[in-house]
Amino acid sequence: MSSSRSVIIAGATGLVGDELLHQLLGDPDVSHIHVVTRRPIQIVSEKIIVHQSSDLSVTHWQPQWPVPLQGYIALGTTRKDAGSRKALEAVDYHLVVKVARMMAVVGVKHLAVVSSMLSHPWSPSHYLRCKGKMEQALGEMGFERLLVARPGPLLGDRSQQEAMNSGCNVSCPCFPLSLADHWQILNRWKRYASPGRWLQHCPNPSGLGG
Repeated sequence: MSSSRSVIIAGATGLVGDELLHQLLGDPDVSHIHVVTRRPIQIVSEKIIVHQSSDLSVTHWQPQWPVPLQGYIALGTTRKDAGSRKALEAVDYHLVVKVARMMAVVGVKHLAVVSSMLSHPWSPSHYLRCKGKMEQALGEMGFERLLVARPGPLLGDRSQQEAMNSGCNVSCPCFPLSLADHWQILNRWKRYASPGRWLQHCPNPSGLGG
């Protein structure tokens, strides 16, 4: 018997998030998709429940909605689009952490997040340091499962506003068979990855920054 599950996603208007949303829409086992967004989304489906706010918060929750045990975060920007180092850090680090905390509050146990290849909290690169600090913060939140996608430059159609320096080196601490559906979705992101990128398993959360 197929199981029905509810998920929540932030960043669905970007390149990776849009692809992920389409994959979730095509999954017959997914009954509810909570989309947390700052902008209206163009996709209409009876599965989708939109939570639109300027700060990516969820301000209402209906008691009849099943708890989303799986969460996906595909948020990110660039120094050029953000305008400053501080503004980039506000999105790539602080906003992602805030959204992850919100997802934990609504019941998410298994979280998947898009980071960047070579991310590390001590990186000399401000961008990669923000990504590394974000990974480290999420790893300390107590999610039962945390999957981090660490891409290189992405290939695919996207607007200038949605371009982000994010393909397909994946760090998967504590990655179990029960998250095989995560793997199938993330594996499809390879179509946007630069040639030569690869997938990697990490045995524990301490590998997040490595």
